[in-house]
Amino acid sequence: MNDRVFTVAAYIRLSSEDKDLDDRKIESESVSNQRDYIKEYINNNSELSDAKYMEFVDDGYSGLDFHRPKFNEMINLAMNGDIDCIIVKDFSRFARNHVETGNYLEQVFPFINVRFISINDHYDSKFADNTPGMEIGFRNILYEYYSMDLSKKVKKAKEMAAKNGFYSGGPMTYGYKFAKDKGNNLQINEETAPIVKRIFKMRLDGLGPTKIAKILNDEGIPTPGAYENRNSRYSQNILFWAKSSIERILKNETYIGNLISHKSETYRTSDGIKIRKAIPITVENAHEPIIDKETFYAVNSKEQIKRETIHTWNKSLFSRKIKCGECNRYYRCSYSSHKRYFCNTPATLTSARCYRKKFSEDYLADYVLRELNIKINNVGLSGKSEKQVNNSTDKDYKKIKMSLKNKIERVKARKFDLFEQFVNKKISEETYLIKNSEYERDINAIRDELSCVETEEIKNAVSDDLPKNDELKDITKLSRDILDKVINYIIIDGNGNIDIEWKF
Repeated sequence: MNDRVFTVAAYIRLSSEDKDLDDRKIESESVSNQRDYIKEYINNNSELSDAKYMEFVDDGYSGLDFHRPKFNEMINLAMNGDIDCIIVKDFSRFARNHVETGNYLEQVFPFINVRFISINDHYDSKFADNTPGMEIGFRNILYEYYSMDLSKKVKKAKEMAAKNGFYSGGPMTYGYKFAKDKGNNLQINEETAPIVKRIFKMRLDGLGPTKIAKILNDEGIPTPGAYENRNSRYSQNILFWAKSSIERILKNETYIGNLISHKSETYRTSDGIKIRKAIPITVENAHEPIIDKETFYAVNSKEQIKRETIHTWNKSLFSRKIKCGECNRYYRCSYSSHKRYFCNTPATLTSARCYRKKFSEDYLADYVLRELNIKINNVGLSGKSEKQVNNSTDKDYKKIKMSLKNKIERVKARKFDLFEQFVNKKISEETYLIKNSEYERDINAIRDELSCVETEEIKNAVSDDLPKNDELKDITKLSRDILDKVINYIIIDGNGNIDIEWKF
Protein backbone atom coordinates (compact mmCIF):
# COMPACT_ATOMS: atom_id res chain seq x y z
CA MET A 1 0.00 0.00 0.00
CA ASN A 2 1.33 3.42 -0.95
CA ASP A 3 1.11 5.81 2.01
CA ARG A 4 2.93 8.70 0.33
CA VAL A 5 1.32 12.05 1.05
CA PHE A 6 0.05 14.17 -1.86
CA THR A 7 2.68 16.88 -2.38
CA VAL A 8 2.14 20.41 -3.68
CA ALA A 9 5.08 22.53 -4.87
CA ALA A 10 4.85 26.32 -4.98
CA TYR A 11 7.17 27.84 -7.58
CA ILE A 12 8.15 31.49 -7.07
CA ARG A 13 10.34 33.59 -9.36
CA LEU A 14 11.53 37.19 -9.20
CA SER A 15 13.83 38.52 -11.91
CA SER A 16 16.32 41.37 -11.75
CA GLU A 17 14.18 43.18 -14.33
CA ASP A 18 11.20 43.08 -11.93
CA LYS A 19 13.38 44.80 -9.33
CA ASP A 20 14.15 47.63 -11.73
CA LEU A 21 10.49 48.64 -11.88
CA ASP A 22 8.52 50.96 -9.63
CA ASP A 23 7.73 50.15 -5.99
CA ARG A 24 4.18 48.97 -6.68
CA LYS A 25 5.40 46.44 -9.23
CA ILE A 26 8.17 45.21 -6.93
CA GLU A 27 5.66 44.58 -4.14
CA SER A 28 3.17 42.94 -6.49
CA GLU A 29 5.72 40.43 -7.79
CA SER A 30 7.82 40.10 -4.64
CA VAL A 31 8.71 36.69 -3.26
CA SER A 32 6.64 37.27 -0.11
CA ASN A 33 3.60 38.40 -2.12
CA GLN A 34 3.74 35.35 -4.39
CA ARG A 35 4.19 33.06 -1.38
CA ASP A 36 1.20 34.52 0.50
CA TYR A 37 -0.92 34.45 -2.66
CA ILE A 38 -0.22 30.78 -3.33
CA LYS A 39 -0.66 29.71 0.30
CA GLU A 40 -4.02 31.49 0.50
CA TYR A 41 -5.15 29.65 -2.63
CA ILE A 42 -4.05 26.30 -1.19
CA ASN A 43 -5.75 26.93 2.16
CA ASN A 44 -9.01 27.78 0.40
CA ASN A 45 -8.92 24.66 -1.76
CA SER A 46 -10.22 21.56 0.03
CA GLU A 47 -8.31 19.23 -2.32
CA LEU A 48 -4.96 20.85 -1.54
CA SER A 49 -5.21 22.22 2.01
CA ASP A 50 -4.05 18.96 3.64
CA ALA A 51 -1.25 18.29 1.13
CA LYS A 52 2.45 18.35 1.95
CA TYR A 53 3.82 21.80 1.00
CA MET A 54 7.15 22.42 -0.75
CA GLU A 55 8.53 25.73 -1.98
CA PHE A 56 11.06 26.58 -4.69
CA VAL A 57 12.30 30.16 -5.13
CA ASP A 58 14.50 31.55 -7.93
CA ASP A 59 15.32 35.15 -7.06
CA GLY A 60 17.06 37.15 -9.80
CA TYR A 61 16.46 34.80 -12.76
CA SER A 62 14.89 35.72 -16.09
CA GLY A 63 11.74 33.93 -17.18
CA LEU A 64 13.29 33.39 -20.60
CA ASP A 65 16.02 31.25 -19.06
CA PHE A 66 15.16 27.67 -18.08
CA HIS A 67 18.57 27.09 -16.46
CA ARG A 68 17.32 28.10 -12.99
CA PRO A 69 18.61 26.11 -9.98
CA LYS A 70 15.38 25.78 -7.98
CA PHE A 71 13.27 25.32 -11.12
CA ASN A 72 15.47 22.42 -12.21
CA GLU A 73 15.44 20.95 -8.70
CA MET A 74 11.64 21.06 -8.68
CA ILE A 75 11.33 19.47 -12.14
CA ASN A 76 13.75 16.67 -11.17
CA LEU A 77 11.68 15.88 -8.06
CA ALA A 78 8.52 15.90 -10.18
CA MET A 79 10.17 13.53 -12.66
CA ASN A 80 11.01 11.19 -9.77
CA GLY A 81 7.39 11.19 -8.59
CA ASP A 82 8.01 13.25 -5.44
CA ILE A 83 5.74 16.14 -6.50
CA ASP A 84 2.09 15.76 -7.52
CA CYS A 85 1.08 19.35 -8.18
CA ILE A 86 2.90 22.59 -9.12
CA ILE A 87 1.29 25.97 -8.40
CA VAL A 88 2.38 29.41 -9.63
CA LYS A 89 0.88 32.88 -9.26
CA ASP A 90 0.67 33.22 -13.04
CA PHE A 91 2.32 31.79 -16.15
CA SER A 92 4.87 34.61 -16.29
CA ARG A 93 6.33 33.43 -12.96
CA PHE A 94 6.79 29.92 -14.36
CA ALA A 95 8.36 31.12 -17.62
CA ARG A 96 8.18 33.81 -20.30
CA ASN A 97 9.09 31.46 -23.16
CA HIS A 98 5.72 30.45 -24.61
CA VAL A 99 7.08 27.53 -26.66
CA GLU A 100 8.81 25.87 -23.71
CA THR A 101 5.85 26.62 -21.42
CA GLY A 102 3.55 24.92 -23.90
CA ASN A 103 5.90 21.95 -24.02
CA TYR A 104 5.69 21.51 -20.23
CA LEU A 105 1.90 21.93 -20.15
CA GLU A 106 1.12 19.69 -23.12
CA GLN A 107 3.91 17.10 -23.00
CA VAL A 108 5.97 16.92 -19.80
CA PHE A 109 3.41 17.34 -17.01
CA PRO A 110 0.74 15.05 -18.51
CA PHE A 111 3.39 12.39 -19.11
CA ILE A 112 4.65 12.40 -15.51
CA ASN A 113 1.11 12.89 -14.15
CA VAL A 114 1.75 16.23 -12.45
CA ARG A 115 -1.09 18.69 -12.00
CA PHE A 116 -0.29 22.30 -12.88
CA ILE A 117 -2.16 25.36 -11.57
CA SER A 118 -1.71 29.01 -12.59
CA ILE A 119 -3.90 31.01 -10.21
CA ASN A 120 -4.25 34.37 -11.98
CA ASP A 121 -4.74 32.68 -15.35
CA HIS A 122 -7.56 30.48 -13.95
CA TYR A 123 -5.76 27.47 -15.35
CA ASP A 124 -5.85 24.03 -13.73
CA SER A 125 -4.64 21.11 -15.85
CA LYS A 126 -7.03 18.79 -14.00
CA PHE A 127 -9.91 20.49 -15.82
CA ALA A 128 -8.12 21.48 -19.03
CA ASP A 129 -8.21 18.25 -21.08
CA ASN A 130 -4.38 18.22 -21.23
CA THR A 131 -4.20 21.33 -23.41
CA PRO A 132 -3.88 24.96 -22.30
CA GLY A 133 -6.05 26.23 -25.14
CA MET A 134 -5.73 29.16 -27.51
CA GLU A 135 -6.34 31.86 -24.89
CA ILE A 136 -3.54 30.58 -22.66
CA GLY A 137 -1.25 30.25 -25.68
CA PHE A 138 -1.84 33.90 -26.60
CA ARG A 139 -1.23 34.97 -23.01
CA ASN A 140 2.12 33.16 -22.90
CA ILE A 141 3.16 34.75 -26.18
CA LEU A 142 2.31 38.16 -24.74
CA TYR A 143 4.33 37.39 -21.59
CA GLU A 144 7.34 36.54 -23.75
CA TYR A 145 6.88 39.62 -25.92
CA TYR A 146 6.51 41.80 -22.80
CA SER A 147 9.64 40.28 -21.26
CA MET A 148 11.74 40.99 -24.36
CA ASP A 149 10.45 44.56 -24.59
CA LEU A 150 11.01 45.14 -20.85
CA SER A 151 14.52 43.72 -21.03
CA LYS A 152 15.45 46.13 -23.83
CA LYS A 153 14.09 49.10 -21.87
CA VAL A 154 15.91 48.15 -18.67
CA LYS A 155 19.20 47.65 -20.52
CA LYS A 156 18.80 50.98 -22.27
CA ALA A 157 18.06 52.76 -18.98
CA LYS A 158 21.14 51.22 -17.32
CA GLU A 159 23.31 52.16 -20.30
CA MET A 160 22.12 55.77 -20.11
CA ALA A 161 22.75 55.86 -16.34
CA ALA A 162 26.27 54.52 -16.89
CA LYS A 163 27.04 57.16 -19.53
CA ASN A 164 25.90 59.84 -17.09
CA GLY A 165 28.28 58.52 -14.42
CA PHE A 166 25.66 56.87 -12.20
CA TYR A 167 26.18 53.55 -10.50
CA SER A 168 23.75 51.11 -12.13
CA GLY A 169 24.08 47.93 -10.11
CA GLY A 170 26.38 44.97 -9.61
CA PRO A 171 28.73 44.20 -6.70
CA MET A 172 29.79 47.27 -4.74
CA THR A 173 33.47 48.14 -5.16
CA TYR A 174 35.38 47.56 -1.94
CA GLY A 175 36.20 50.92 -0.40
CA TYR A 176 32.98 52.58 -1.53
CA LYS A 177 29.33 52.55 -0.51
CA PHE A 178 26.11 53.38 -2.31
CA ALA A 179 25.11 57.03 -1.98
CA LYS A 180 21.35 57.15 -2.55
CA ASP A 181 21.21 60.84 -1.73
CA LYS A 182 23.71 61.69 -4.46
CA GLY A 183 21.91 60.50 -7.57
CA ASN A 184 22.95 56.83 -7.49
CA ASN A 185 26.61 57.68 -7.20
CA LEU A 186 29.44 56.23 -5.11
CA GLN A 187 30.89 57.74 -1.98
CA ILE A 188 33.92 56.70 0.05
CA ASN A 189 33.34 54.11 2.78
CA GLU A 190 35.33 55.32 5.79
CA GLU A 191 35.58 51.76 7.16
CA THR A 192 37.16 50.08 4.13
CA ALA A 193 38.83 52.89 2.15
CA PRO A 194 41.87 52.93 4.54
CA ILE A 195 42.47 49.25 3.72
CA VAL A 196 42.52 50.07 0.00
CA LYS A 197 45.02 52.88 0.59
CA ARG A 198 47.18 50.57 2.67
CA ILE A 199 47.20 47.90 -0.07
CA PHE A 200 48.44 50.41 -2.63
CA LYS A 201 51.07 51.75 -0.22
CA MET A 202 52.40 48.27 0.58
CA ARG A 203 52.65 47.45 -3.12
CA LEU A 204 54.41 50.76 -3.81
CA ASP A 205 56.83 49.93 -0.99
CA GLY A 206 57.82 46.74 -2.78
CA LEU A 207 55.63 44.07 -1.17
CA GLY A 208 54.12 41.58 -3.62
CA PRO A 209 50.39 40.70 -3.76
CA THR A 210 51.00 37.36 -2.00
CA LYS A 211 52.81 39.01 0.91
CA ILE A 212 50.13 41.73 1.17
CA ALA A 213 47.38 39.07 1.29
CA LYS A 214 49.23 37.19 4.03
CA ILE A 215 49.58 40.35 6.17
CA LEU A 216 45.86 41.12 5.88
CA ASN A 217 44.94 37.52 6.71
CA ASP A 218 47.28 37.42 9.71
CA GLU A 219 45.70 40.63 11.02
CA GLY A 220 42.19 39.27 10.53
CA ILE A 221 41.12 42.02 8.10
CA PRO A 222 37.75 40.99 6.55
CA THR A 223 37.84 40.35 2.81
CA PRO A 224 35.50 42.31 0.50
CA GLY A 225 33.14 39.32 0.44
CA ALA A 226 33.18 38.90 4.22
CA TYR A 227 32.58 42.63 4.75
CA GLU A 228 29.72 42.73 2.26
CA ASN A 229 27.96 39.82 4.00
CA ARG A 230 28.93 40.76 7.57
CA ASN A 231 25.31 40.92 8.71
CA SER A 232 24.14 37.70 7.08
CA ARG A 233 24.62 34.03 7.81
CA TYR A 234 27.17 33.89 4.99
CA SER A 235 29.57 35.93 7.11
CA GLN A 236 30.53 32.68 8.84
CA ASN A 237 31.98 31.28 5.63
CA ILE A 238 35.75 30.89 5.44
CA LEU A 239 36.85 33.85 3.33
CA PHE A 240 40.45 34.91 3.04
CA TRP A 241 42.57 37.33 1.07
CA ALA A 242 44.31 35.76 -1.92
CA LYS A 243 46.89 36.99 -4.40
CA SER A 244 44.21 37.37 -7.07
CA SER A 245 41.97 39.56 -4.88
CA ILE A 246 44.87 41.94 -4.18
CA GLU A 247 45.69 42.11 -7.89
CA ARG A 248 42.07 42.96 -8.76
CA ILE A 249 42.11 45.89 -6.34
CA LEU A 250 45.44 47.17 -7.68
CA LYS A 251 44.07 47.20 -11.26
CA ASN A 252 40.65 48.72 -10.50
CA GLU A 253 40.27 52.21 -12.01
CA THR A 254 37.30 52.92 -9.75
CA TYR A 255 39.81 53.99 -7.09
CA ILE A 256 40.98 56.97 -9.19
CA GLY A 257 37.40 58.21 -9.70
CA ASN A 258 36.56 56.40 -12.94
CA LEU A 259 33.21 54.60 -13.18
CA ILE A 260 33.43 51.58 -15.47
CA SER A 261 30.14 49.92 -16.46
CA HIS A 262 28.72 47.60 -19.11
CA LYS A 263 31.61 45.12 -18.87
CA SER A 264 29.31 42.29 -19.97
CA GLU A 265 25.89 41.78 -21.50
CA THR A 266 23.34 38.98 -21.63
CA TYR A 267 22.00 37.39 -24.80
CA ARG A 268 19.75 34.50 -25.72
CA THR A 269 20.86 31.21 -27.29
CA SER A 270 19.22 27.84 -27.80
CA ASP A 271 20.68 26.82 -24.42
CA GLY A 272 19.18 29.77 -22.53
CA ILE A 273 20.54 33.09 -21.32
CA LYS A 274 24.31 33.56 -21.75
CA ILE A 275 26.78 36.26 -20.74
CA ARG A 276 29.50 37.69 -22.97
CA LYS A 277 32.04 40.49 -22.74
CA ALA A 278 30.97 43.92 -23.93
CA ILE A 279 32.65 47.23 -24.72
CA PRO A 280 32.95 48.93 -21.30
CA ILE A 281 31.57 52.42 -20.69
CA THR A 282 34.10 54.55 -18.79
CA VAL A 283 33.24 57.90 -17.20
CA GLU A 284 36.19 59.77 -15.69
CA ASN A 285 35.91 61.78 -12.45
CA ALA A 286 32.50 60.27 -11.72
CA HIS A 287 33.10 60.15 -7.95
CA GLU A 288 35.68 61.01 -5.31
CA PRO A 289 38.90 58.98 -5.74
CA ILE A 290 40.54 56.96 -2.97
CA ILE A 291 43.91 56.70 -4.74
CA ASP A 292 45.65 59.51 -6.61
CA LYS A 293 46.48 58.80 -10.24
CA GLU A 294 50.25 59.07 -9.73
CA THR A 295 50.19 56.25 -7.17
CA PHE A 296 47.79 54.14 -9.24
CA TYR A 297 49.82 54.30 -12.45
CA ALA A 298 53.11 53.81 -10.59
CA VAL A 299 51.75 50.60 -9.06
CA ASN A 300 50.33 49.34 -12.34
CA SER A 301 53.55 50.12 -14.17
CA LYS A 302 55.26 47.85 -11.65
CA GLU A 303 52.63 45.17 -12.23
CA GLN A 304 53.05 45.39 -16.01
CA ILE A 305 56.83 44.91 -15.78
CA LYS A 306 56.27 41.89 -13.54
CA ARG A 307 53.77 40.35 -15.98
CA GLU A 308 56.11 40.80 -18.94
CA THR A 309 58.95 38.95 -17.19
CA ILE A 310 56.87 35.91 -16.23
CA HIS A 311 55.98 33.06 -18.54
CA THR A 312 52.31 32.53 -19.27
CA TRP A 313 51.62 29.85 -16.65
CA ASN A 314 48.46 28.59 -18.32
CA LYS A 315 50.54 27.03 -21.10
CA SER A 316 51.79 24.34 -18.71
CA LEU A 317 50.73 20.70 -19.10
CA PHE A 318 48.46 20.66 -16.03
CA SER A 319 47.11 24.22 -16.31
CA ARG A 320 43.73 24.41 -14.50
CA LYS A 321 43.67 20.65 -14.14
CA ILE A 322 44.97 20.35 -10.56
CA LYS A 323 42.74 21.41 -7.67
CA CYS A 324 43.45 21.58 -3.96
CA GLY A 325 41.11 19.28 -2.06
CA GLU A 326 41.11 21.64 0.93
CA CYS A 327 40.55 25.16 -0.49
CA ASN A 328 39.29 24.09 -3.96
CA ARG A 329 41.68 26.49 -5.72
CA TYR A 330 43.70 25.62 -8.79
CA TYR A 331 47.36 24.72 -8.27
CA ARG A 332 49.87 27.21 -9.62
CA CYS A 333 52.98 26.42 -11.64
CA SER A 334 56.44 27.74 -10.80
CA TYR A 335 59.02 28.08 -13.57
CA SER A 336 62.60 27.26 -12.71
CA SER A 337 64.80 24.52 -14.13
CA HIS A 338 61.77 22.21 -13.76
CA LYS A 339 58.06 23.03 -13.62
CA ARG A 340 56.55 22.43 -10.19
CA TYR A 341 52.92 22.69 -9.08
CA PHE A 342 51.73 23.92 -5.71
CA CYS A 343 48.76 25.38 -3.84
CA ASN A 344 49.37 29.07 -3.16
CA THR A 345 46.80 29.39 -0.35
CA PRO A 346 49.27 28.57 2.51
CA ALA A 347 51.40 31.52 1.31
CA THR A 348 48.56 33.91 2.15
CA LEU A 349 46.75 32.00 4.92
CA THR A 350 48.87 30.62 7.76
CA SER A 351 46.11 28.35 9.07
CA ALA A 352 45.43 26.69 5.70
CA ARG A 353 45.26 22.88 5.75
CA CYS A 354 46.40 22.61 2.13
CA TYR A 355 49.35 20.43 1.14
CA ARG A 356 52.46 22.62 1.35
CA LYS A 357 54.94 20.73 -0.79
CA LYS A 358 55.39 21.00 -4.55
CA PHE A 359 54.93 18.34 -7.21
CA SER A 360 57.22 18.23 -10.22
CA GLU A 361 55.55 18.05 -13.63
CA ASP A 362 57.52 14.90 -14.51
CA TYR A 363 56.31 13.11 -11.37
CA LEU A 364 52.66 14.03 -12.01
CA ALA A 365 52.87 13.09 -15.70
CA ASP A 366 54.31 9.65 -14.85
CA TYR A 367 51.70 9.12 -12.14
CA VAL A 368 48.75 10.07 -14.36
CA LEU A 369 50.04 8.01 -17.29
CA ARG A 370 50.41 4.95 -15.06
CA GLU A 371 46.89 5.39 -13.61
CA LEU A 372 45.47 5.98 -17.09
CA ASN A 373 46.81 2.67 -18.37
CA ILE A 374 45.36 0.88 -15.34
CA LYS A 375 42.01 2.60 -15.89
CA ILE A 376 41.91 1.71 -19.57
CA ASN A 377 42.53 -1.94 -18.81
CA ASN A 378 39.84 -1.93 -16.12
CA VAL A 379 37.11 -0.49 -18.36
CA GLY A 380 38.15 -2.85 -21.13
CA LEU A 381 38.49 -0.14 -23.75
CA SER A 382 41.71 -1.59 -25.13
CA GLY A 383 39.81 -4.85 -25.74
CA LYS A 384 37.40 -3.15 -28.14
CA SER A 385 37.90 -3.69 -31.81
CA GLU A 386 38.94 -0.78 -33.94
CA LYS A 387 35.60 -1.01 -35.76
CA GLN A 388 33.67 -0.67 -32.49
CA VAL A 389 35.58 2.41 -31.42
CA ASN A 390 35.41 4.06 -34.82
CA ASN A 391 31.65 3.46 -35.04
CA SER A 392 31.16 5.41 -31.80
CA THR A 393 33.05 8.41 -33.15
CA ASP A 394 31.63 8.53 -36.67
CA LYS A 395 29.18 11.26 -35.68
CA ASP A 396 30.05 14.69 -34.38
CA TYR A 397 27.20 14.90 -31.86
CA LYS A 398 28.05 18.46 -30.86
CA LYS A 399 27.65 19.75 -34.41
CA ILE A 400 24.48 17.74 -34.99
CA LYS A 401 22.88 19.01 -31.78
CA MET A 402 23.91 22.59 -32.49
CA SER A 403 22.43 22.33 -36.00
CA LEU A 404 19.12 21.02 -34.63
CA LYS A 405 18.99 23.67 -31.90
CA ASN A 406 19.65 26.36 -34.50
CA LYS A 407 16.77 24.99 -36.56
CA ILE A 408 14.48 25.26 -33.54
CA GLU A 409 15.57 28.86 -32.95
CA ARG A 410 14.92 29.73 -36.59
CA VAL A 411 11.41 28.30 -36.42
CA LYS A 412 10.82 30.14 -33.14
CA ALA A 413 11.92 33.37 -34.83
CA ARG A 414 9.43 32.75 -37.65
CA LYS A 415 6.71 32.10 -35.06
CA PHE A 416 7.45 35.39 -33.38
CA ASP A 417 7.44 37.25 -36.69
CA LEU A 418 4.10 35.63 -37.43
CA PHE A 419 2.74 36.83 -34.09
CA GLU A 420 3.92 40.39 -34.75
CA GLN A 421 2.16 40.31 -38.12
CA PHE A 422 -1.04 39.16 -36.43
CA VAL A 423 -0.78 41.82 -33.69
CA ASN A 424 -0.24 44.50 -36.34
CA LYS A 425 -3.27 43.14 -38.24
CA LYS A 426 -1.23 42.26 -41.31
CA ILE A 427 -2.66 38.73 -41.39
CA SER A 428 -5.99 37.26 -40.33
CA GLU A 429 -6.56 35.18 -37.21
CA GLU A 430 -7.27 32.13 -39.38
CA THR A 431 -3.96 32.48 -41.25
CA TYR A 432 -2.12 32.96 -37.98
CA LEU A 433 -3.60 29.82 -36.38
CA ILE A 434 -2.85 27.66 -39.42
CA LYS A 435 0.76 28.83 -39.78
CA ASN A 436 1.36 28.78 -36.03
CA SER A 437 0.19 25.17 -35.85
CA GLU A 438 2.59 24.26 -38.67
CA TYR A 439 5.49 25.87 -36.84
CA GLU A 440 4.60 24.02 -33.64
CA ARG A 441 4.65 20.69 -35.49
CA ASP A 442 8.04 21.57 -37.01
CA ILE A 443 9.47 22.42 -33.59
CA ASN A 444 8.16 19.20 -32.02
CA ALA A 445 9.56 17.13 -34.87
CA ILE A 446 12.99 18.71 -34.52
CA ARG A 447 12.85 18.21 -30.74
CA ASP A 448 12.12 14.51 -31.24
CA GLU A 449 15.12 14.25 -33.55
CA LEU A 450 17.27 16.10 -31.03
CA SER A 451 16.15 13.73 -28.27
CA CYS A 452 17.19 10.71 -30.37
CA VAL A 453 20.62 12.23 -31.03
CA GLU A 454 21.15 12.98 -27.33
CA THR A 455 20.18 9.40 -26.40
CA GLU A 456 22.61 8.00 -28.95
CA GLU A 457 25.33 10.35 -27.65
CA ILE A 458 24.90 9.12 -24.07
CA LYS A 459 25.22 5.49 -25.18
CA ASN A 460 28.53 6.25 -26.88
CA ALA A 461 29.82 8.72 -24.26
CA VAL A 462 32.82 6.65 -23.24
CA SER A 463 33.96 6.12 -26.82
CA ASP A 464 33.47 9.78 -27.70
CA ASP A 465 35.34 11.16 -24.69
CA LEU A 466 38.39 8.94 -25.06
CA PRO A 467 41.01 8.93 -27.82
CA LYS A 468 40.75 6.17 -30.37
CA ASN A 469 42.09 2.75 -29.43
CA ASP A 470 45.20 3.02 -31.57
CA GLU A 471 46.12 6.30 -29.85
CA LEU A 472 46.17 4.59 -26.46
CA LYS A 473 48.20 1.54 -27.40
CA ASP A 474 51.69 2.96 -27.34
CA ILE A 475 51.55 6.10 -25.16
CA THR A 476 54.91 6.73 -23.51
CA LYS A 477 54.41 10.41 -22.77
CA LEU A 478 51.35 12.29 -21.56
CA SER A 479 50.19 15.16 -23.80
CA ARG A 480 47.74 17.98 -23.10
CA ASP A 481 45.44 16.64 -25.81
CA ILE A 482 45.19 13.23 -24.13
CA LEU A 483 44.85 14.89 -20.72
CA ASP A 484 41.88 16.99 -21.84
CA LYS A 485 40.12 13.93 -23.22
CA VAL A 486 40.43 11.65 -20.21
CA ILE A 487 40.61 13.83 -17.07
CA ASN A 488 38.33 16.42 -15.48
CA TYR A 489 40.54 17.26 -12.48
CA ILE A 490 43.39 16.00 -10.34
CA ILE A 491 42.52 16.54 -6.67
CA ILE A 492 45.28 16.72 -4.02
CA ASP A 493 44.26 16.65 -0.35
CA GLY A 494 46.03 18.13 2.68
CA ASN A 495 48.20 15.01 3.10
CA GLY A 496 49.40 15.01 -0.50
CA ASN A 497 47.17 12.13 -1.61
CA ILE A 498 46.27 12.29 -5.29
CA ASP A 499 42.79 11.50 -6.61
CA ILE A 500 41.97 11.65 -10.31
CA GLU A 501 38.47 12.58 -11.51
CA TRP A 502 38.15 10.73 -14.81
CA LYS A 503 35.82 11.49 -17.69
CA PHE A 504 34.96 7.80 -18.07
